[in-house]
Parts: sequence; C-alpha cells; structure tokens
Amino acid sequence: GWFLGDGNMVLAFGQGVTERTLAMLRNPPRTADSLAGGPLARRAAELVPPQAALTYDITNGPTALRLLNEAVLATFAESKDPSMAKLKEAWPSQEELEGVIGVSAAVTQADANGLTHVSVSDLPAP
Repeated sequence: GWFLGDGNMVLAFGQGVTERTLAMLRNPPRTADSLAGGPLARRAAELVPPQAALTYDITNGPTALRLLNEAVLATFAESKDPSMAKLKEAWPSQEELEGVIGVSAAVTQADANGLTHVSVSDLPAP
C-alpha cells in the first residue's frame, strides 16, 4: 500500500505490511537499524550517490526477485494453459536465482533535457 507520514511517502507490499509500515512511520528505526544505515544503502550510494533529485530509489534486489519468483510460481500452479507448463519447466529454481541481483539504485532529475533517469543494479555473478 501507499503510506504518507512525517513528510514521507512509502510504497510497501507483502504480508502484514500495513501494521509494520505504520509502526515504522510512527517510530522510525535508529540509523544503525534502518535501511539508510544498512549495507544495502551503503552499496546503493556507491552505485548512485544520493543527490538532490525528484526521486532517489533503493531496491533490495534479492527480496524483489524472491517475491517475483513466488508470484510466478503461484501463476504456474493456477494455470491450466499447456504453454505455461513448458515455461515452468524452463523457469529457474529459487536456488538458481540466489545471487543473481544485488541492490539497485536510481535517481531522477529535471535538467535541460527534460527528465533524466539513471538506474544501476548490482549484478554479481551467480
């Protein structure tokens, strides 16, 4: 869901997200315990340094890929389409997806060209 609080707009998804997100907006974690103080944010800042911009985004790639994989597997399980069965055979396992992507960072700025969007993903070797 979309959440607004303390001058922040947050998009969050997953089981029990409403209660957890609202609790974190009311009582944000201390820097060392927060996303901003963690290794993902440090790596994102190495890829795309934080700067004044319209947007600055950090994506936890391993978690996003796991959630995508869970959604795809659920689609396979529900589908009666024979072509989906073929795709399911070719689809990588969760173990094969481990280590495929790391953190991603992106920044969007307004400049003389209009909008410029730069996005970088950490792609470690599997």
